[in-house]
Amino acid sequence: NKLDLNTTIFSGKPITITAFVNLNQSYFNRENLTNVKSVNKQYGGRLSLNNKWVPLSLTYRNLKWKQTETGTNRIFTMNQDNLEARITRSFGIFSKNELIINHDNYIYTYADRDTVQNKVDQVTLNNTIYFDKEKKYNFNSRINYYNQVGGHSFGRLDAFEGIRFLLPAHFRFSGNYNYYALSEKLQNMKKHVVRGRLEHQLFLSLR
Repeated sequence: NKLDLNTTIFSGKPITITAFVNLNQSYFNRENLTNVKSVNKQYGGRLSLNNKWVPLSLTYRNLKWKQTETGTNRIFTMNQDNLEARITRSFGIFSKNELIINHDNYIYTYADRDTVQNKVDQVTLNNTIYFDKEKKYNFNSRINYYNQVGGHSFGRLDAFEGIRFLLPAHFRFSGNYNYYALSEKLQNMKKHVVRGRLEHQLFLSLR
């Protein structure tokens, strides 16, 4: 059984509001041992500010699922709340920029015994910069910060910086730098990776 409802108010206007509800009930077999009844419920909405200065969208989503093993009557549940803010901005034809901020709250219950709760804050910044109109030379950047507090607490920072050049005589050069840092109770780790690659295309048909 499945039900999907979606509605949009002020479509194409400076402010757009979208709401949705999704309900789903299904049955499946787990590892050929027991049948499982699964009930999923999801609802939420999005507020979009459509303008050329700072296009912004705010999205809220609630997801609940409940799985019942029909042979053992064991119950597994999950409840997740997600709030996301997304900003996109381009400066002419030479750049694309996106900032995404997420907050999640997860609560898992396993067989009516163990409950695990985690709260996650995440920030992602994506940037692409073109150095010419033909977009032969560009710089790409992705920086992600992830912080989780709860049953398993840790923090992570991941950064990727890359360049790509289309050179004369069918040469192509790409290079990137990756920084990774992980911090948790029992360990701290940092990693730096640098890569470079030069390619040559013998024939135009070999693309």
